[in-house]
Amino acid sequence: MLEAFFSIRDTRSGEYHLQVLDEVEIKFASMPAYDTAQAVRPDGRITLPFVGDVAIVDLTPALATERIRAAYQGVL
Repeated sequence: MLEAFFSIRDTRSGEYHLQVLDEVEIKFASMPAYDTAQAVRPDGRITLPFVGDVAIVDLTPALATERIRAAYQGVL
């Protein structure tokens, strides 16, 4: 099981889209040693254990979670 947590404070209306330097936290329920918290890099990606770089910039938190889950499909 993989959980992605996003802590976002935004006063604008509409759905938030992840931006460069936003902090994201990825937690692995069964493998906490691989939990990670990192900022979205200028290239719009984060680097995750086992799968490498995943582009999440300009995605909503829900879409970023789905992209991360898809990256791990078949790996975990």
